[in-house]
Amino acid sequence: MTACFISLLLNLNALAPSTDGRTEALRVKRGSHIEMIADFSKFQAQKTERGTWTFTSPEMESLLEWHEAVLSWNLKSPMPEDYLQVEIKAIYPDRATKFYHMGEWSLTGKPFPRRSINKQADDEGDVLTDTLALKRPAKRWQVRLTAGSEETLKRLSLLTLSFWNNDSERAPLPAAREAWGKVIDVPQRCQRSYEGGDVWCSPTTVSMVLAHYAKVLDRPELDKDVPEVVKGVHDPAWGNGGTGNWSFNVAYVGSFPGLKAYVDRLTDVSDLERWIADGYPVICSVSYKLLKGVEDGSEGHLVICVGFTETGDVVVNDPWARLEKGETVQKTFPRQNLINAWRASNNTVYLILPDKK
Repeated sequence: MTACFISLLLNLNALAPSTDGRTEALRVKRGSHIEMIADFSKFQAQKTERGTWTFTSPEMESLLEWHEAVLSWNLKSPMPEDYLQVEIKAIYPDRATKFYHMGEWSLTGKPFPRRSINKQADDEGDVLTDTLALKRPAKRWQVRLTAGSEETLKRLSLLTLSFWNNDSERAPLPAAREAWGKVIDVPQRCQRSYEGGDVWCSPTTVSMVLAHYAKVLDRPELDKDVPEVVKGVHDPAWGNGGTGNWSFNVAYVGSFPGLKAYVDRLTDVSDLERWIADGYPVICSVSYKLLKGVEDGSEGHLVICVGFTETGDVVVNDPWARLEKGETVQKTFPRQNLINAWRASNNTVYLILPDKK
C-alpha cells in the first residue's frame, strides 16, 4: 500500500457517512460501499496539449469487489469556464480496463458541454448513463478528472464513488422503529403541473428537497422551481426528456454553498428509516409500477421518502400526482411495495445534506 493511498484513505474514512451506527464491515458484507474524496492533493496533475488539465488519482482499492460504480461530484459556485470530465477504470491483477467516461459536466452546459457518453460497451463493461457496469467484479480502481483549468479543481469539494456487488446476500435487517410515526414536512410539487413535466420526476424531487432546505436553513435562494432545476440537470444524451441522470442531479445541488449531494446505494429499508429519524428526507429511485403493487413492469421513477407511518409503511412525496382527480403529492405505500420497487435500482438514493452532516 503506497503512502499516497494511505493518506487519501484517511481522508475518505474521515468523511464516511454515518447513516445508522452500524459498522462499515456490515455494509460491505451486504455489498455496498462508498468512497468519499475531498482532498485531491495526491492526484497527479498534467497539462494537456489542448490547454486543459488532467488530474489522475493513485490506484485505489475498494473494501469490496464491485460490479457497479456510480460517481458523484460537487463543484462549488462553479464559474462559466469550469468544466469537468470524470472517468474511471477498473484494475484487475493481470490488466486494467480502459478509462470509462462517466460524464462531461458544466453548470450551464455552455460553452462546455454537459452530457453522458453513450456506446462505450466493450468486452469488460459498459456505462449505462451514470453507472459503470462490469462483466466481472474488481476491487481496484483509478479515477481521472479533466478540467478546464487548475482553478476548477480548487472548487471541487467532493468526489464520491458508490460501489455495489450484485452477488451479496442482503437479508432484511431489524426495522429502525424510531422513525415510525415521523413525517418530515417537505414542500410538495407536482411534475404534471409544468408543460413537458411528464418526464421530470427527478428534477421535481430535487426541487422539493431544495425548497425544504431553503426553509430549514433560512436560505430562500435555494428554493428553485422545477423548470430551473431542469436547466441545471439536463443531459441531452439521456432519452425520455434528459433529466434522469443521477450524477447530474446531485452535481447541480452540490454546486450550492452549504449543501452537499451524492448518489449512494443503501442496503435495507432500515437505512432509510435512520435518515428519517435524523431528520433528512431521501430521494429514492424506484420502479413506479412495483411501488403501486403492479408486478409486471420496471417503469423508473423518483420519489422522496419523507417518513413512515406508525406501522412502518412508507410516506413519500410522489411528484406524479393527478391533482385534477383529487390525488395529492404525498402518498403512503405498503412497506413491502417500497422494498420491491427500490430494489429495481439496487437501492439507489440521492442524499442531499447540509455540509455539516
